[in-house]
Amino acid sequence: AGVATVDKSGKVTAVKAGSATITVMTTDGGYTATCSVTVKSPEPDNPPTPGNPLVGTSWTCSFSDEAKYNTIYLDITLTFDSQSTFTMVEEQTNVVVGHYVDLNGDGIIDQYDEYVEGGTYHDSYTENGTYKVDGSSLELTIGGYSIFGTIYTNTIKLEAEGEYVIFQKQ
Repeated sequence: AGVATVDKSGKVTAVKAGSATITVMTTDGGYTATCSVTVKSPEPDNPPTPGNPLVGTSWTCSFSDEAKYNTIYLDITLTFDSQSTFTMVEEQTNVVVGHYVDLNGDGIIDQYDEYVEGGTYHDSYTENGTYKVDGSSLELTIGGYSIFGTIYTNTIKLEAEGEYVIFQKQ
């Protein structure tokens, strides 16, 4: 039924998805043999965008930032929406003991906000940015700042303010 063809040397070639029975008959003696053939549809081809392995991928990292009087815990997800744009979602949880503020930089605490011992706050925000890929080099631009990094198979290593942050592919 058009699923496969057989040439005169016996070579079977798939034509379309489906099942067929191929029968062969010898010229001397009329002997026959049959073979069932199933042809599957090819898997869709989803090659990575040439030169840009990030399109349509998401990457995440979690780390803590030790401040003078408290610790901030961050979960950041980068999603590369297109050839040039990405979305960053940052989830921030802060364990607050107290918040000291030196308003005029003279080393004297001008303001002290007391929080409940071990209290926490949670904040989440989304920002959009642009990016460029050159081989394995990555440059993100978000909020007017550029951040440079390197793309590996399952990680992105970004350098921000002299420290490296590692994002894992989701």
